[in-house]
Amino acid sequence: MQEIKERAKELLASGQVQRVLGWKRGEDLPYNPQPAFFENEAQLEELVYDSFNFRPLNFICKDPDADVMKDRLHMVAGQLTDALKQEKTVVLENREQGRISVKLRDVTYIESNSHSIIYHFANNKDTIAVRDSIGEIEEAYRKFDFIRVHKKYIVNLKYVFNISRSNETVIFKSGSELPMSRGYKNAVDDALTEYLRRK
Repeated sequence: MQEIKERAKELLASGQVQRVLGWKRGEDLPYNPQPAFFENEAQLEELVYDSFNFRPLNFICKDPDADVMKDRLHMVAGQLTDALKQEKTVVLENREQGRISVKLRDVTYIESNSHSIIYHFANNKDTIAVRDSIGEIEEAYRKFDFIRVHKKYIVNLKYVFNISRSNETVIFKSGSELPMSRGYKNAVDDALTEYLRRK
């Protein structure tokens, strides 16, 4: 980070780039912008986000080619949609803990255990067990980037690092693993690939 700051100072001193405020530059960004050093001053944050003129999409580099611009807008819209997907809150209920609201983004995987469904969370939070069917959960959460990997497990693709086809396991970013059934292998591989393409 220090190297980047030093290089920015050198460029500013040389006159090759101009110093501008990021929010102002976003508003004025022309089709072929000259290089600029973006500077977002913390004390101006309220002027940016509370302004009627604030337009986040102004920060997408404009291009006179309509197809290129369309592709960029689709990419940004896709990323926003993906980010908002897992903001969904679900309410889980059991006798011991009562009703608890959880964000899907915090669920790493879901486990079927007899007649219960156990939710496992990021950062090793306590698990929550509820009475439900893994088949119904699979169907309900598919659109939120959850995928069935085994008769007992559904995983959140957000936390998956990779799959081992030879060992038939799902490897999480944390390093932990879950078994993956042979029958789900291709579907999991396809779903993970598609998920990563959208990132």
